[in-house]
Amino acid sequence: MNDSINVTEGGHRLRAIVRVLLSSGVWAVIGMQLGLTLLWHYALSDNRDPASSSLLLLAIVLAGFLYLTAGVSGALADRREVVGLRDALRAGALYYAKFLWLIAKLVLLTGALLNVMIYLTGTSEDPSRGTAAPMFGILPLVQGILSFVFVYWLPIVFTRGDFALFKTLRAALVMAWHRASNAGFLAFLTVTPAAVSFAVDDSIPLAAVLAINLVGGAMEWVAYAYCVGCLQDRPEG
Repeated sequence: MNDSINVTEGGHRLRAIVRVLLSSGVWAVIGMQLGLTLLWHYALSDNRDPASSSLLLLAIVLAGFLYLTAGVSGALADRREVVGLRDALRAGALYYAKFLWLIAKLVLLTGALLNVMIYLTGTSEDPSRGTAAPMFGILPLVQGILSFVFVYWLPIVFTRGDFALFKTLRAALVMAWHRASNAGFLAFLTVTPAAVSFAVDDSIPLAAVLAINLVGGAMEWVAYAYCVGCLQDRPEG
């Protein structure tokens, strides 16, 4: 009994790794993520007006990145095979609008929570001291922890085709609780990139930043593919 469970768990992990490594759609998303990092770096170092062509290009690439992300996420959830770029583009047309609205709701919720945190931690001191700055310094690590806690969220959204924010967040917590015994693999995939980003110095070379984003992006997609595989095999958790 235990052997079969171990093989099944290992099979989920191996299948997720293989699907990501062989999916050109996934690597297209990671490539656009690296492009966004480069554009953001040069936009911040640009002394021109903020409404410059570089920022316009950044907005266009971001829209394409979100489109491909929605497409790859949907294609991975709709099938068990690898996902090519054409598959991702086709699926993006189905999921893009719903995905954007979901992200918009999440951004509004996150913004409200951050405002509450800033109010609670920053107003008791002199604002000129920048007491809220240390909180923003740990945001990458907080993001990694939240990515682990809600790791089943987007897999549930796309596997079930349910884009209700609070309903799917709750379902993700329930699923994570039911599969807590197998959480080590997902913790490694989601928290490690955030911990590395938090630990490195801001002055590291841009090439190192890109390398961290490349590996981290691949690890995050493996986590997504793993969760999708678990949901496909046990849709009710």
